[in-house]
Amino acid sequence: MTALSPRIATTQAGIFYKEVVNDENKVVDKVFIIRYKDEIGRDKQKTIGKYSQGIRLGYCKSIRDETIVKIRLGENLPKATAQKAKYTIDDLASLWLDTKKTNKSYEGEVQRYNATLKKLIGSKIAEHTKKQDIINLQATLMDMEYAPSTIQHFITMVFGIFKFAIDEKLIKIDNPCENLNYIRFNNVRERYLTSEEIKELIDAVSHELELRLFVELALSTGARLGSIMEMNKNDINFANESIKINNFKSNDKYTGYLNESCLTILKFHCKTLKQGDKIFSKAKSYFSYKIRGIMSELFNEGITDKYQKVVIHTLRHTFASHLAINGCPIYTIKELMNHKSIEMTERYAKLAPNQGQVQVKNLYQ
Repeated sequence: MTALSPRIATTQAGIFYKEVVNDENKVVDKVFIIRYKDEIGRDKQKTIGKYSQGIRLGYCKSIRDETIVKIRLGENLPKATAQKAKYTIDDLASLWLDTKKTNKSYEGEVQRYNATLKKLIGSKIAEHTKKQDIINLQATLMDMEYAPSTIQHFITMVFGIFKFAIDEKLIKIDNPCENLNYIRFNNVRERYLTSEEIKELIDAVSHELELRLFVELALSTGARLGSIMEMNKNDINFANESIKINNFKSNDKYTGYLNESCLTILKFHCKTLKQGDKIFSKAKSYFSYKIRGIMSELFNEGITDKYQKVVIHTLRHTFASHLAINGCPIYTIKELMNHKSIEMTERYAKLAPNQGQVQVKNLYQ
C-alpha cells in the first residue's frame, strides 16, 4: 500500500511533486505535477508522470511552457491558423519572467516591464524584431527622459527575453540586441540646485503642505520619486530622526535621515495620520506634474540641453552634490544614496573641496 505526500514546490515556477511513500514510510518515488492558468484565468494542474518513468524537472518545464503558450495563442485554433500564430514579445516576456520568480528582483522586473516595455514593444511579433527596432527603442526611451542607466537596464531585459526564447527554441532569429552599437550617453546629469535655488523652490511649493513635504523629503534623503510616494508612517523613526526607504530599482530597503526642516513638517503632517497610512494622499502623477511645472518655470526657461534641465530627479543629485561639497566622505554618500557600487558615486567626488589638501599639509608632522 502506498500513499502520496502533500505537494512540494520545486525550484521552477509552477512545477511541484508529491512523494510516493510505502507502508514502511519510505519515499520510493516522485510524481511530478505542473500548475498553470487556463484561458479564463482558472487554476489548473496536470500530472506529468513519475521519476521512475524517467520524468525530470526539465521535461516538466518544457511541457508547462508549451501548455501556457498554447493557451495564450489559442489552443483550439484551426491548424492553418495555428501555423501562422507568432509569439509576441509579451508572450516571451511572460515566460522569461516566470523563470525569475525565485529571484529577489522578480517583482521589480515585472513592474519595469509592465510599466514601460509592454507599452512600447509588447505587441510586436518577436521574430519580426530587427536590430533597428532596438535602436529605435533606445531613442524613444531617451526622449522619455529615462536615466541612461535605466535605459541600459531596459535593453538588458530585452536581450534576456530574446536569449531565453532562442535558447528554448521558441523563435529562430538572431538576438536583435547582440552586437548593438549602444547609444553613447552623457551618463551624468550634472545639474544640481544651488543653495539659493533650493530656497526659491521651497518658497514656490510652500503654498501646499504635501508639495513642500515632498521637496523636503527629497532633499533630506535623496530618495527617488517612486520611493517617496511609497513612504508611510510606519517607516518613520522620530526618535532616531530617520526613515526607511524602499529602493524599487534593487528591491531592498535602506535608511535615510531627516534634517531639522523636514522633521518639523513631517511631525506636523503625521499628527493626522494613522499607523500604516501613506504619507502622501495624492497620486504620483499629481506630484510629478505639479513639481515639474514649478521647476520648469523657475529654472528651465531657454534651456535646450535636457541633461541641464531641472527635473524631479535633480533633487537626488542635489542631495548627493551638497553632501560632497560639505566634505562628506564618498563612501558615506554611497550608503546614503543606496548605490550598489562606488563607481556610481564617484561622479560626486570632484565636488569635494580641496581633496587631500589638509592631509598633505599634515604629512610628516
